[in-house]
Amino acid sequence: MTTLGLQSSDVRLVGNELLINAENLQFNPSTFARVNLAVEEGPVSPVPEPATYAMMLAGLTLIGIGTRRSRRGLS
Repeated sequence: MTTLGLQSSDVRLVGNELLINAENLQFNPSTFARVNLAVEEGPVSPVPEPATYAMMLAGLTLIGIGTRRSRRGLS
């Protein structure tokens, strides 16, 4: 139960809408309600920065150069 007297069945989240049944609540001029909402996102797929792609390209280039040199030495 909340401080307003709402039961858990009075508050529902349907899709993107928060539904609150305030039918039986007693309001007077000094009554106020505060609703704190927290949105939890699912896992975020990280997007590599351009520097990451540059480092990967440099590494692959060095591996290619090393492979080419080692083949020349073996033949």
